[in-house]
Amino acid sequence: MTLTLKQKIGQMFFAGFPSTFVDEQAKTLAREYKVGNFILFARNFVSAEQTAALTGGLSQLVYEETGIVPFISADQEGGSVLRIREGALQFSGAMAVAAGASEETAFALGKNCGELLRAHGVNVNLAPVADVNSEPLNPVIGTRSFGDDPEAVGRFAAAVAKGMAAGGVLPVIKHYPGHGNVKSDSHLKLPFNDSPLSYLEENDFSPFVHAFREGAEALMSCHVVFTAIDPERPATLSPLILTELLRKKQGFEGIVVTDCMEMKAIAADYSMAEAAVMTVEAGADILCVSHSLDAVKEAAEGILRAVESGRLTEERIDASCRRILAAKARYGLKVPEMPDAAKAQALLFEEARLALVKKAAGNSITLLFDAGGIDAFRNAKKPLLIAPRPYARTGVEEEERVKSSLCAAAKAHFGMDTLEFAIDGETPCVPEGYDALLLGLYNARFHEGQRQLLRAAEESGLPLTVLLLGGPYDASLVKRADACIAAYDYIPLSVEALLCALAEGSFSGKAPVRL
Repeated sequence: MTLTLKQKIGQMFFAGFPSTFVDEQAKTLAREYKVGNFILFARNFVSAEQTAALTGGLSQLVYEETGIVPFISADQEGGSVLRIREGALQFSGAMAVAAGASEETAFALGKNCGELLRAHGVNVNLAPVADVNSEPLNPVIGTRSFGDDPEAVGRFAAAVAKGMAAGGVLPVIKHYPGHGNVKSDSHLKLPFNDSPLSYLEENDFSPFVHAFREGAEALMSCHVVFTAIDPERPATLSPLILTELLRKKQGFEGIVVTDCMEMKAIAADYSMAEAAVMTVEAGADILCVSHSLDAVKEAAEGILRAVESGRLTEERIDASCRRILAAKARYGLKVPEMPDAAKAQALLFEEARLALVKKAAGNSITLLFDAGGIDAFRNAKKPLLIAPRPYARTGVEEEERVKSSLCAAAKAHFGMDTLEFAIDGETPCVPEGYDALLLGLYNARFHEGQRQLLRAAEESGLPLTVLLLGGPYDASLVKRADACIAAYDYIPLSVEALLCALAEGSFSGKAPVRL
């Protein structure tokens, strides 16, 4: 098949649009800019029937314009990053999986996710995360990571990726060469990793190298500056990282996808056109532009001008296209696909699939310490739960349509009194008249109000059990409590697992990070 230069460049994009149907932006992307691939978010999903119509429509649209079936991608990581939250597509995040599952279970979870996404017409999953979360104050990775042990992170990431591939979707491991050892969110600003090269090789790079050896076919680059390699440019724009390190030294031959080019880590310092050309020069194959039509226009036209001026060669564009088209062929993307919505809906609620994700969530709940707090709660005549309302906290998370209120679930489960507070708002006083206290925290290390509430709860004199609904690192804030439990995720599945563990007094998980 012979493609025009514009069609070749179009193959090098994952573009987003705001609607739950094939809207004018999606049509313009395909028809005017020959965009060959799409990225979907929670904003694009409502139901299996709607999703099937959307992905089928996108597949037909791109095929009509280019003769090639599109990649249709989403970030379905698990835990806090779920674009589809129904049925068995709601599953535990990476740290929870590592806390309670074997590699075999990790593979099964990946395969389940892959099969369900493919049934909905999504053929690329921008997951799993292979970052080593060695920095407890990392605001954007945290429990999205399998832990702080590079060897374990590599094994789990490879197992999940293999499962996804077996389920029919192309996994994209991320965020190369590692986003876990920084203290800032690249959605908001450019992070810097100042670790020496020897440390990077043993820690940040290690899980990715392991995944490459296990057959990883695609990765996502991060917008982080690694000063030991390239002190000037973030990895996404650095030929020293994406070509010299990745291609030549580490031998990776698959597809390089960028993190979203609209993130502040890139957009604050570069025009979209210049950043697009720089990342292609660096070695990227597919650029993620998740939101704006104008951003895609500027990037695509920038690459086209760079080829016409000789700054980029058409042979360089061809090299990326060959990788992309070869991967599409491997995943059977030959003719437009119209998913069977009824089948997708049935698979979502298949008993065995629901049991798999429920068991994994149950096994993840970790008792960090207990000095009688669990028994005190279970024997209390009038316990009180104080816990936060769920809220999307980072650029990669989106507001939930299905709220995971621990207070509402605990009231239904135990019939107990509850008091709910806003994660970012004023925190309540600890009321009197109760004989045991449960306190839920969500990443309190980033929220002064929650830390004040913890101090008040500790000073109340009541038997106190602390429930960590986000990163287990909050355990370091606890000075006086009778028990502390890590749930890792704040989604309905993990809330139910946490309440069952409390009721039964049974905790199977083991923290995959040093606390």
